[in-house]
Amino acid sequence: MAVTPYPLPRETRESAVAVGNGTVGPYGPSLYKIFDTADVKVFSKLVGATVYTDVTAHCTIAKVNPASAYDYFTVTFDAVVLASTSWYHQARRVAERSVAVTKAGTLTAAELEKELSKQASVESEVRRDIDRAASFQPDYTGATDLPAAEAGKVLGWDPSGTRLENKSLLSFGLATVSALMTTVLALATYAEAWFVLKLNGSLSTRALIKALTPQVGMSVLLTEAGRVGNFIWRLGDYSAQIAMDTSEGVYLKADSVASNVGAWVRDFEILKVEHFGASTTATRAANRAAIQCAINVAQAYVGGLMVRDTYLTDGAVVQTAAIQFWGIHADKSKIVTSAGAALSIVPSAGIATDNTWWGWKNLTLQTTEAGHYGIEYAATGNEYMSNFIVQGVKASGPAGGVSFDSTGSTVGIFSCTFRRNWFDNGSLFKDIGDSVHILENTVNGNNIGIQINGVKGGAQQLVIADNNITTRAECVYLLNVSAAHIDRNWMETPSYLGSYTGTTGALLYTQGCPNTRIERNTIQPLTAVMAGLGQTAAAYSIRLNTSGDASIIEGNRLIAIGNTGHIQIGGGVTNTYIKEDNKFDATPIITDAGTGTFGAGNTPGVFRQPLLFTTTAQFTSVDIAESTNAGTGNGPYREIYRNKAGGAAVNDGIGGFLWYMNNSVGVKTNLGYITMTVLDPVSGTEDGQFNIARMLAGALVVGMTYGATFNFTTGGTFTGTISPAANDGGALGNATNQWSDLFGATGFVWNLGNGNYTVTHSAGTLTFSGIVVASQFNVGANKVVGARDTGWTAGTGTALKGAFAAYAGQAHTAAYVQATIQALDDAARNASQRVKALEDALRAHGLIN
Repeated sequence: MAVTPYPLPRETRESAVAVGNGTVGPYGPSLYKIFDTADVKVFSKLVGATVYTDVTAHCTIAKVNPASAYDYFTVTFDAVVLASTSWYHQARRVAERSVAVTKAGTLTAAELEKELSKQASVESEVRRDIDRAASFQPDYTGATDLPAAEAGKVLGWDPSGTRLENKSLLSFGLATVSALMTTVLALATYAEAWFVLKLNGSLSTRALIKALTPQVGMSVLLTEAGRVGNFIWRLGDYSAQIAMDTSEGVYLKADSVASNVGAWVRDFEILKVEHFGASTTATRAANRAAIQCAINVAQAYVGGLMVRDTYLTDGAVVQTAAIQFWGIHADKSKIVTSAGAALSIVPSAGIATDNTWWGWKNLTLQTTEAGHYGIEYAATGNEYMSNFIVQGVKASGPAGGVSFDSTGSTVGIFSCTFRRNWFDNGSLFKDIGDSVHILENTVNGNNIGIQINGVKGGAQQLVIADNNITTRAECVYLLNVSAAHIDRNWMETPSYLGSYTGTTGALLYTQGCPNTRIERNTIQPLTAVMAGLGQTAAAYSIRLNTSGDASIIEGNRLIAIGNTGHIQIGGGVTNTYIKEDNKFDATPIITDAGTGTFGAGNTPGVFRQPLLFTTTAQFTSVDIAESTNAGTGNGPYREIYRNKAGGAAVNDGIGGFLWYMNNSVGVKTNLGYITMTVLDPVSGTEDGQFNIARMLAGALVVGMTYGATFNFTTGGTFTGTISPAANDGGALGNATNQWSDLFGATGFVWNLGNGNYTVTHSAGTLTFSGIVVASQFNVGANKVVGARDTGWTAGTGTALKGAFAAYAGQAHTAAYVQATIQALDDAARNASQRVKALEDALRAHGLIN
């Protein structure tokens, strides 16, 4: 049997599902043949859609050989088909008769073959579609006829489940209707997007917008949850913006147009992190990626970014350039991270880079990871930050609210303001520059409230004012800061936080801080309250330590007592001026190991209550009045004034100085005083008297008075020199009142005439340096030297001072012996010469003449 020229295999006459290759085609040729190109339907499905949609109207079907009556074909689309788009084609011939199969009453074989194949193709296609159609199950016994169509209704089962009827959408429930509409919109393909846009005036996904064939000036409303807004097609090279905006918050690339030709650009007044996919229901990682992308785009192209809701992240978002980063309200607009800082600030490097006009307002930046702050800035080079403001921000972290560390920068942060923020667990500023203002903040928690660790060389104008600081450690801690102004702050360790945990023992602590002004603050360790709860308060309200010159403590509203006292001035601190108008809650206890405390060069003030200085150092001044006036006038005075109504009376006490100690049983005991008493109050003849008393054998004894006379009432001893006012002036005693005894120590020297004559004592000896004139000298009662004995004629001859032996005498014989006579003669000669020598000696010493 001959083969038909129009063979028709057993097939479903459709292609397999294919995907785009990024071109419009042509795709093919097909694996089955057609008679007419109108017999083909093309269907496609965008990524995310659930069903295929007929897009035949946007395709061109062409036979491989147009002249062939029955041939394979290709498909060419009107727009590029992406790899994410799936598609297929089917033969869907509608049966028709237009050509006869006979000619002149005779069958024409060729036409008959063609007609049979056409009808067979329709039957194959109908068979295919019937097999895929909805059908009733074999055991179904209900009605099979369908009701007439009604506007606004859909087909559904009746309550018995045996008949289909028209139903209102509301009968299915709002959830079903919403899901149905979402499904309908999702069915749209890149071509059908036009239809959906014309029907609804908006598109629900970015994919639909990108699938459009754009036209200049075209505007499309995106209704995607959280990303709602208008996108406008703009011409230009947007390749950099699209590459940066990976979350498609502002810039969308059209599927069919290169990014250097144009882009869909969001039209907005306020850029929000929600535009980039940040959501209260998104994962932490997704939120961090979305917010980071939003920051990147805002920094590069916008200048501002808003946070509207609370977003959880899994790490820090990083800001590298100036934008205004803000929220609606700190209790509403939040970024809360579980790792690192919520916001890490890393300014562009290089001193020439413009890092001004940053700003953060009305949002919460919080971390829960130990060791981190809500906001962290750590310089890494010569970058700087200036003219920025942090306002209305709640910054929170286990380490503290904010950390601004300029240590690695030449210039650091300067000309900036932190105002009306809430810092949980304190704040840290390191190596900062000029004009940093920390104002009107609430600072609380377990760590140091406001900690300033150093300023750049020469930097000044640090102002810490009007803050409410309630922390367990130091409220304000300054290290190596010059010319800081601490004004109108409230500083407290509240009992609900527990005992004070600071390392310096004070609520306000400075170290190496010259020219600090501390004024109009309220500082209270709450010592009594905490003691009642078994807690420990700070030792002092204020402590100035190590070094620092010319600081002023002035006009503070309250300086309350700590466990030890009110104020401590450490060794090395100089010229601290505690002015008179501070208010203390009790007798001020000021522990002072510094020098020049209480206003060197200043006039001391009048304190409104008793003032107590304490010091642990020896020989340390707690009160100095000093004048540097170069004139001839007097120096400074310490004034004690008894302002008695009606005037003073005789023996009225005017005032003075008293000294106390704790005795061996701990009782405070007066050891002595210097006072002034009125002797005569009469105008023109006023007299006063100094009184000096000391404790003697358990009783106070007035030892000296100086009024009309200068009297030592209990004797006196001196360790220094007592001299007359001028040479040869003043007598020791007088004719009426004479001294009874003069006692000199071993080695006593009596110096006369400025060394002209001295009498010096040594053990058992008096040494006279010159002539002594006396009538006689006795040893005991016996006269040993008296007046000169006169009337002696001076002897002549030779005096013998040499060796001399007393003549012992000898026996003489009756006869003359020349040797014996000679010996006797020699002895007489020697004796007379010795007498001559003795006479000479007596004359030389003035005893005879």
